[in-house]
Amino acid sequence: MDLKYWPCFLTSSTGGTTFPDLAWTIPVIANSASDLVPTLFACQTINKVINVRNWLISELQQVLPKSEAKNRELAKKLVLPFHAEMDSIDQRETLGALASRSAPWIVATILANVGIDIAVTNVICVDMPDSVEDMVQWVGRASCDGSGGLLVVYASEEMEYIPEAEHDLSTYGTKLTKVKIK
Repeated sequence: MDLKYWPCFLTSSTGGTTFPDLAWTIPVIANSASDLVPTLFACQTINKVINVRNWLISELQQVLPKSEAKNRELAKKLVLPFHAEMDSIDQRETLGALASRSAPWIVATILANVGIDIAVTNVICVDMPDSVEDMVQWVGRASCDGSGGLLVVYASEEMEYIPEAEHDLSTYGTKLTKVKIK
């Protein structure tokens, strides 16, 4: 199956602690890790990783069927961070949880692209990558098992002009199909 590519423009700022543009990622109800599609949320900064993770935890705990206190703890186990300020033990634990599917969502900085084998179905670039090459690196994390997946790249409205040459990522060795999701 192909990897689907969904470029979209932000309707809200990602500079704060809420991320309404990501609301579509939250399921109506989630009973366990298996109800969440393995997804990497890519961020430019550690502060953004922390804020996106906290927001996802807050949103997830509302759709989990347990008590509020238990939901918070479960949601924290389902959404893990990955960045350079974590010690190597915590980084390995995060990667192990992702590999075992006990933590299907990871919120990471570019560190996730540095020689680490992370297999996820979807990649959501919360921040616009610095270059097409950086975006292709993120693409390499999505659907690496060939089962299909989704790459979502958010950009500010000021980025509406993208050179035509950058529309076709196949020149970088990656087969993408552009889709629009409602």
